[in-house]
Amino acid sequence: MASRNRTGGCNGVTASDPLLLLNTRPRNLALETGKILQSYGYRVIESPVLEIYYPPQGKQAFLQGLSRADAVIFSSVQAPLAFSAPDIHCKLAVFAVGERAAASAKKAGFHGKIYEFLNAKALAQALENHADLRFLYGAGRDRKPDIEAALQKKRIDYELCELYEANAATRLSDVAEQALQTGALTKILLFSRRSVEALAEILRNYPAVNAKKDHLEIFAVSGEVVTLFPKTKLFSTPAELIRYFQP
Repeated sequence: MASRNRTGGCNGVTASDPLLLLNTRPRNLALETGKILQSYGYRVIESPVLEIYYPPQGKQAFLQGLSRADAVIFSSVQAPLAFSAPDIHCKLAVFAVGERAAASAKKAGFHGKIYEFLNAKALAQALENHADLRFLYGAGRDRKPDIEAALQKKRIDYELCELYEANAATRLSDVAEQALQTGALTKILLFSRRSVEALAEILRNYPAVNAKKDHLEIFAVSGEVVTLFPKTKLFSTPAELIRYFQP
């Protein structure tokens, strides 16, 4: 459970607000996450550090590939979000990373068995028990190598479709910028490796904030944040990170 102790300010320095959080999730996930955090009693500033783009050719290739597959892999929640219910009515088994990806796959029209895994490594390890299947792998352009490495190592037949691109933002929102510069905002939520890297790059545009980034409280899913932001708390999944703030 998150601490809610308020840090006092002096000598003209604005006090940090323990109930103020920076939600950096992409826009298609930020609203729902923000509502949950607000229900816990927090004030939430939204400033996505990644913009998600779904190339139409990726979606088309995936839909065509369904007829050649025995099962589907979604390595993140963003992959099934490329589709809506009218797009797909499919009974293929789905192997999904995370509860949100599994739920989004079902909502998109996948009505077969859905296997949910904690992370990409766990899914990759499970593939050795399904070497007889041909997989259609829907992923982002920039992705972890675990799943593909496992498919190739076990010589499992698969087709890869890049369904989305996660492009880094160049600046924070005006509200987030002001809150960081005054010191009111110190708690930042990061939900992926790419968001960690994107925030580190963005902060270079704010020298005063970047010089004091060791004082920022980072709550992240990616372990790589430790090398960029030393004051961190790590979580296994986005859902676990969000639940940490529940009273």
